[in-house]
Amino acid sequence: MKCRCGKEAIIHLRPYRLSLCDSCFVDFYERKVRRFIRKWRLVEPGETVYVAVSGGKDSAACLAVLQQLSVELGIDVAAIHINLGITGYSEKVEDACRRLCRMLDIPLEVVNLVDAYGVGVEELARSTRRSACSVCGVVKRYLMNRVPRELGANRVATGHNLDDVVEFFFKNWTSGNYFWISKQKPLLPSTHPKVLPKIKPLFERSGLENEMYVKARGLPYEADECPHAVTSRWGEIAELVEERAPGFKLAFARGLEEIKIVAPEPQFTQCSVCGEPSSGDPCAFCRILRAAA
Repeated sequence: MKCRCGKEAIIHLRPYRLSLCDSCFVDFYERKVRRFIRKWRLVEPGETVYVAVSGGKDSAACLAVLQQLSVELGIDVAAIHINLGITGYSEKVEDACRRLCRMLDIPLEVVNLVDAYGVGVEELARSTRRSACSVCGVVKRYLMNRVPRELGANRVATGHNLDDVVEFFFKNWTSGNYFWISKQKPLLPSTHPKVLPKIKPLFERSGLENEMYVKARGLPYEADECPHAVTSRWGEIAELVEERAPGFKLAFARGLEEIKIVAPEPQFTQCSVCGEPSSGDPCAFCRILRAAA
């Protein structure tokens, strides 16, 4: 494959019918993310945005592209990483996050679940008889809101990509979980003074694009998946459709951006243990900790 500039291409983007070399692809990627952020007004000048970094390619791409655009957008960028205490894995991803933030010269806040609460996600899962993924979701949602807010963040950005958006929709649609479908938007505004707005700058960027972006820029990331990760059949089905109809995922996500899915919002109360907003008392995070005590 040849890039439009004549150099060897590193990627072929079927939805765009475009082959690009490393430098042209980086320009293309950053231009697309810049336009997307401006279209949906994901950030405002003067804000501090904390990026939740996991050590993987998607959050690395999210952090790197926001840092690259930060001066133009008028924002400050910082990172938060949650070490979940997963044996043989959490150490590797924390190291990848530290190396990434050093390279980009971005401040990093690390929350070690074991150090802070005396227990890791695997032990929490065993104590509550829930899957590790379920417990992980509760932990991350809690800490990714509370910690950045206490550090002065205005928004939290995540590396959710195009593949995640499509897979998540079908998974929840077939299960009747319309509340979670309603959350599949580029911007989730705050619904409580203690709840930070959440943004997904990579809503229209695929996992492959994110991987090629960090590789083209020579940025570190951990390629190994979490040992508790489960392959979703909906992700595989979406890939099959994409093979037959290139651009399906992108068109689907753009339709999802515009459609209004109404689901009842939870009525917030205050957790009597930690003081955080919650739909129940105590909050899900404190209930999990209590079960492991």
